[in-house]
Amino acid sequence: MSIIWIDMHIRDQRVLDWLTDRYGGKPFQVSADRIAQEFKCHRNTATAILWRLQGAGHITIINRAKRGGYVYQLRLHERA
Repeated sequence: MSIIWIDMHIRDQRVLDWLTDRYGGKPFQVSADRIAQEFKCHRNTATAILWRLQGAGHITIINRAKRGGYVYQLRLHERA
């Protein structure tokens, strides 16, 4: 069974909501492994979600930490 396009958008929104509830406007580090564990998906899927959220302007990469990957910050938008 393959993932259909609409499922990817729903999953992206769920991850964005989780990040917003957890971190708000504060800078944070989160690994693809952590997201994969939380949302029961593959690590590559979690990485793709982070890239899509960045591409859509919901998160920005502040810098690359020496350990633990990127440091992100949410760009809080008013959402309907």
